[in-house]
Amino acid sequence: MSDTNQYDENISGNEKRGVIPVLRRECRRMLQQPVYLTITLLLPVFCYVFFASLTREGMPRQLPLAVIDLDNSALSRSIIRRIDASPQTRIAAHFSDYHEGRSAMQSGDVFGFIIFPKNLQADAMAGRQPQIAFYTTNTYLIGGSLVMRDLSAITALSSASLNIGMRAGRGQSPVEIAANVQPVATDFHTPANPWTSYSIYLSVILSPGLLCILVLLTTVYAMGIDMKRDGAQWLDTAGGSIVWALTGKLLPYTLLFSLMVCAGNTLFFKFLHFPCNGSFFAMQVAGVAMVVAFQAVAIFMLSLLRNFSISLTIAGVAGVLGLSFSGLTFPIEIMDAPLQMFSWAFPIRYYLFIYMNVAMHGLSALNVLGYYLILAAFVLFPIPLLPRLKKMAKKQPAEILTTPA
Repeated sequence: MSDTNQYDENISGNEKRGVIPVLRRECRRMLQQPVYLTITLLLPVFCYVFFASLTREGMPRQLPLAVIDLDNSALSRSIIRRIDASPQTRIAAHFSDYHEGRSAMQSGDVFGFIIFPKNLQADAMAGRQPQIAFYTTNTYLIGGSLVMRDLSAITALSSASLNIGMRAGRGQSPVEIAANVQPVATDFHTPANPWTSYSIYLSVILSPGLLCILVLLTTVYAMGIDMKRDGAQWLDTAGGSIVWALTGKLLPYTLLFSLMVCAGNTLFFKFLHFPCNGSFFAMQVAGVAMVVAFQAVAIFMLSLLRNFSISLTIAGVAGVLGLSFSGLTFPIEIMDAPLQMFSWAFPIRYYLFIYMNVAMHGLSALNVLGYYLILAAFVLFPIPLLPRLKKMAKKQPAEILTTPA
């Protein structure tokens, strides 16, 4: 604090008023305290690299399964080979009964196990519809769901293959076989994410989502800690204008966080070749708009609550809730009506809409112009509370911590 005051004293009176002196003051503060650069540079880089490397394969691969083969026939061995050949699953163990398979699944050694009953092939050839049982754990929701899907597809394929062989042996033509085995053909298309990659789905939103949590916390902390120590001096450096004070103080963080979100988009869309069917520039603009919107939310919180400690806590909670209510993992449309309305208070939801429509579906920025305008409208929220924030800056340091909202 003394270094900052000494720096201010070395500036002439004409230079001490306005945005530039506040900007210089904040840059000096950031260089003197490594925590600021850690939050604005190192942690965002870690988040982007972490998620890019964590899901680099797109989907979980080689999930371990166990087999209990009580039939040991050509049919059961054929199905086992299909399961082991699948890129998503592998046979990790063979057990002799149900209890061994259940114990291995409960201990986490396997994600599931499949039981082939006795006389499987004989009953199938005789048309008695034998049942193959498989058990999966939903303790790991994604792993269990993927194993269930893979096993269902492989057993259905094996059943169809056996059916085709039996019908061909009876002399049916390929057309007759196809009409009986699959009366209605299905044709699946996933144009936005044909690889069904979880990395494409999650990383591009989770990484900026965590970045926005850092934006909230950093903005509240940078403003609150300054007010706690010497808010009057910060305001005086701006010539008594709270607008100039906020602009000069937050501009370095805006630039650094915007640089991080743009670098992250470049990493995903240009280097990792995630699909960006629309305008790459539109996605960069959306990222910067989201950063500024979250900074406005942080100003709104601190102005409304007028308490540094409580504002910092609420900012952390709001950042986490923003990810939950973005609609990324659980559809907002099936939530209760009050929760659906609550979800519109988080800027990251509109960034998600822009990402889905522009990057995934290839629409132009004009088609989602409304979402850009909503992100811009967040800047207006703290404006009515700026006089309240200015009054807070003039208070004594002890009052910043004790003044009730």
